[in-house]
Amino acid sequence: MRPHHIHYSALAMALAVALAAAIPVRAHAQQVIADGDEQTPAAGDYSAAGVGNHAFHALNGGSIVPLGAVNVSASGGGASAARAEGTGSRIELNGSTLVTTGFGATTALATTGGELHLTATDVINKGTGMGVVAHTGSQATLQDVNIRMEGVSSVGLAGGGDITMTGGSISAMGLGSRAVSATGANMVLSDVAIEGESGIWLQDNNQLELAGSTVSAKGIALDINGRGNTVIVADSTLHSTGNGVGTVVMFADSTLAMSGSAIISEGDRAVGIDVRAGTADLERVDVTTSGESSHGLYADFTAFGARATINARAAQVHTSGTGAIGAVARQGGSLHLQDSVILTEGQQAHGVLTGGGGGMTLTNTHVRTEGEGAWAAVINDSGSLGIDGGSLASAQHGGVWVRSSRDAGLTLANGAYVSGGNGIAIALDAAVAGRFDVVLDGHSQMVGDIVITPEDEDAGLVPQSDVHVRLADGSLWQGSSDLVQTMAIESGSQWTLTSDATVGELQVLNSGVALSDGSGRFNTLTVDGDLHSEDATFLFQGALGGDDSAFDRLHVRGDTSGDARIAVKNIGGVGGQTTDGIQLIEVDGASLATYALAGRAVGGSHEYFLFQGGLADPSDGNWYLRSQWFDVCKDDPGAPGCAVDPGPGPGPDPGEGGEEGEGGEEGEGGDTPVIPPPVLRPEAGAYLANQSAAINMFAHRLNDRIGAVSLQDGPTAWARVGRQQADFSAVGGQLSVDGNTSVLQIGSDVLRRGNAAFGVMLGSGRTDSTVVSGLTGYSAKGRVRGNAMGVYGTWMRDADGTQGAYVDANLQYGRFDNRVQGIGLEPEHYDSRVASASLETGYTFNVWQDAASALYVQPQLQLTYADYRADRHVESNGTVIDRAEAGGLSGRLGARVFGHGTAAGNIVQPYLGVNWLRGSGTSTLQFNGDTLGAEVPRNRYEVQAGAELKLGQRWGAWGGMTVQRGDHGYRNVGGQVGLRMAW
Repeated sequence: MRPHHIHYSALAMALAVALAAAIPVRAHAQQVIADGDEQTPAAGDYSAAGVGNHAFHALNGGSIVPLGAVNVSASGGGASAARAEGTGSRIELNGSTLVTTGFGATTALATTGGELHLTATDVINKGTGMGVVAHTGSQATLQDVNIRMEGVSSVGLAGGGDITMTGGSISAMGLGSRAVSATGANMVLSDVAIEGESGIWLQDNNQLELAGSTVSAKGIALDINGRGNTVIVADSTLHSTGNGVGTVVMFADSTLAMSGSAIISEGDRAVGIDVRAGTADLERVDVTTSGESSHGLYADFTAFGARATINARAAQVHTSGTGAIGAVARQGGSLHLQDSVILTEGQQAHGVLTGGGGGMTLTNTHVRTEGEGAWAAVINDSGSLGIDGGSLASAQHGGVWVRSSRDAGLTLANGAYVSGGNGIAIALDAAVAGRFDVVLDGHSQMVGDIVITPEDEDAGLVPQSDVHVRLADGSLWQGSSDLVQTMAIESGSQWTLTSDATVGELQVLNSGVALSDGSGRFNTLTVDGDLHSEDATFLFQGALGGDDSAFDRLHVRGDTSGDARIAVKNIGGVGGQTTDGIQLIEVDGASLATYALAGRAVGGSHEYFLFQGGLADPSDGNWYLRSQWFDVCKDDPGAPGCAVDPGPGPGPDPGEGGEEGEGGEEGEGGDTPVIPPPVLRPEAGAYLANQSAAINMFAHRLNDRIGAVSLQDGPTAWARVGRQQADFSAVGGQLSVDGNTSVLQIGSDVLRRGNAAFGVMLGSGRTDSTVVSGLTGYSAKGRVRGNAMGVYGTWMRDADGTQGAYVDANLQYGRFDNRVQGIGLEPEHYDSRVASASLETGYTFNVWQDAASALYVQPQLQLTYADYRADRHVESNGTVIDRAEAGGLSGRLGARVFGHGTAAGNIVQPYLGVNWLRGSGTSTLQFNGDTLGAEVPRNRYEVQAGAELKLGQRWGAWGGMTVQRGDHGYRNVGGQVGLRMAW
């Protein structure tokens, strides 16, 4: 872009100045001339006609100060309505109007040391000329003055003297007109509304301060055209609408300091701020362009003088046109942005571009492009780009396009972020040759791949670059590449692959590599050379199942050394038994690294462990996940497939690589490797324990509810507190369950009819279970919180309960909140419900009685039906828990022996009971289709003992203990206390 000069008006301007300065002075009627004296004309109208005849003319130190408002006009060519000429000459006007109509007229002129002081005055030039002019050594002070130029090729405010304008306006909209023009002036414009075909034009050696003002122009709003200018712009708005122009341009060696201002460009092929030489310092400046190919900031050293430099701090740059770049540094120009924001919306409207020897730095600056084909940054033709904090993001295209760079790489520092919406973070032209280093430092992040440009790739061009990547100090890269020769990941950094990738050499120090991003696509990372790791973590994700599970893979064609943790995350895998195992790491060279499982690997009901070597070839050096724990051959060398005495061999020691120091490899003898049973995770037992707890939490008998069987005291209210501790095994004996249940129930009779009573009851309880794997030592916690409500009814042949039959029934409905959490796993929450019905009957026999005591035997039979329902639950690792089969019909057959003294005032009634409990035998859940069950024995045997106490006429209390035993080590010990009040 070249400077725009209004060449066709130069002759007119020169003629106007010559006429104003050289035409002799003549006095005419209605003129006021102060030739060395002071004139104070009255308010009124004053005019002058004829070439060079000035209406108000102060010269030789004279002054004109009207006593009131005046209307002053001059109609001749080269004439002025007000002219202050010579040192000490002064004209002061307030509330007045100045009008000229002649060609080349200057409406108000201060020359050769004269002074103009205008307040609340309108200055109107109806011809081709100038509005207000202060020549070198002269002064113009304007307050709330409105300057209006109505002719063509005119200038509103001009000169080379001291000019101060506060408030008011300048308008010069005629063809070829300028609002302001200055050469060697000291000009201050505050709160001025300026409009013109072009705005402010500065030649050489001007001092301009523009504050709180607006400048609107069809052409350039602020044209710093010459050398040695110092321009300060504050809190102002500059607006241009023309094509092919800059709103603010600086073409020579000058300085611009702009703050708190707005720059607006509406034309095509335009620029917001265009600097070709000198320095522009911007602070809190908003730059907006809307035309095609209209850039925001442009530093291009194509003029003369000092190198073109733009320094912008807290700037906002917004372009919306096609091809409109946010910021450009070319041809040796420099552009430095700090704490700024750049947003482009148009197609192929790149965020920033540096090329042709230009240099750009971005410090905590955020760049975003939203249009198609718009790169966040382009480095072209030996450009240079530095990124320190901030971000470079493209919504639909790539992050950084490197076509040619004079830097040997690209560095992101201090939390910088680069992202490509099309999946490309950095694209290099195939012709970019030599070493190119990509460095992420200081918690920086990059999202997208490192590739050659798609066009070059489609053309089959061979990349010439030698790419090296380094991640340091907590930096993150999410992407992939086949171009990287060496990669170093250090100091808490992480690389997350988004597709298959290949690197030449890989070093991971105190950092991590995630081989996939959790999207469900599993990747293979190939290291053509060696892999060295120290205190590193590799995250593998996949669908845990059998040997052929879809999973991330690491293939090292060279050697492995060092140590690392292997973390495994299941993505939708249903679990399953493995044979050789799921191969995670394949090593073609020397497998010298030590790897250990970090956390747990669980899928469905299965637990997986890490082993070096397969079952088929224990010495292959590869690393596998297997759903096994123990070494069959180690425990039983005579088992099928194991050598009784294999002797020393070259293979790895059994168990090498297992997390707990035990392994899963076989001996070297035998043709068929022994397949150990799968290892099941303890969480399965916790789900089963919760299920059992919900079914049994509020189950009870008549004696549990009211103590001694008796209705003779009348209607009663009751409460009981119970606690049980149950131990049993689950899923093939691999898991042991230890559960503790506490329950509170309260109730009251609501209806009595003879020897029958009906009542309601409420219950609240909790169970906490711990499940431990006998193979791995891993544990899981189960928790159940429940509430229930129900009704009951009781009938007795004799109200005192010491003779004859009785029948008791109850109905209950309970809701339960359940929680399961395994070590190293997320907690799981789900709901369940239980509806139950119970029918109990018995007969009391008085088997012995004398004068002091009595003994009774009471056989009992109870049937209970429980309907258990649980929501289908999907764990955070994808395991589906459903199809709970539990509850059903259960029974109890037993006898209770009790007695008491017959003397009046007896207060103690002890009892002893034995029972055979027959369960439904069903307590299962499905884990991804695998059915697992709790080994609660179907037949259990119980002994109970306790006593009831009478505490007065209306109060009674009871308490007792029970012990249950069954197969598979089942044990349940419980106790309860109760309180009853008759009313």
